[in-house]
Amino acid sequence: MSSAIGANPDLPGFTSKNLEKHFGSGFNSDHSLQYPGFTKEQYAQRAHNLVKSEVCGNILGYKATNGAIVRFDESTNDFVKGTSTGIKTMFKPDEGTQYFERQMLRDGGMTDD
Repeated sequence: MSSAIGANPDLPGFTSKNLEKHFGSGFNSDHSLQYPGFTKEQYAQRAHNLVKSEVCGNILGYKATNGAIVRFDESTNDFVKGTSTGIKTMFKPDEGTQYFERQMLRDGGMTDD
């Protein structure tokens, strides 16, 4: 079972298909331009490290009512959402912490286990 605020070392990373969609695809879901100098592998590793991390310091997070784990790093403006089947997305929201807070309300986010 995943933790709303604790570390989640067992959460998987991107599936190959989803990574292709989110990094370098040229579609609306392509976030590669937000990560200049990153390779696809570095992007995937950053997302995986963040989604597995515990909430503390600059890392905010919650668990959505559908079980998704969300983490937001205020220092890098990275927003990541993952589930038991893999990371769904990572990007830098234009509105930073305000975006995170709106998503938390929309997702019915919980900050306790």
